[in-house]
Amino acid sequence: MKNSVTNYLTRLGENPRLRLTFARDPNATMSPASLSGPERAALTSGDASAIYRAAGVNERPAPKIIQIPALPA
Repeated sequence: MKNSVTNYLTRLGENPRLRLTFARDPNATMSPASLSGPERAALTSGDASAIYRAAGVNERPAPKIIQIPALPA
């Protein structure tokens, strides 16, 4: 089940205009989203751990996009 933070993050991910508005004025875009004060603080903190906690998910390591082979010894 999604909570208000994950719903909001999904909307941000799907809507480029909302992302642009968020980048310019995060509080203006969060007002209609019914986010609590602590949720808003987490989303604007830039702290991935805080955002994961606010979204109610376990923190996951960033996926490996490429793997660089080890050089021979």
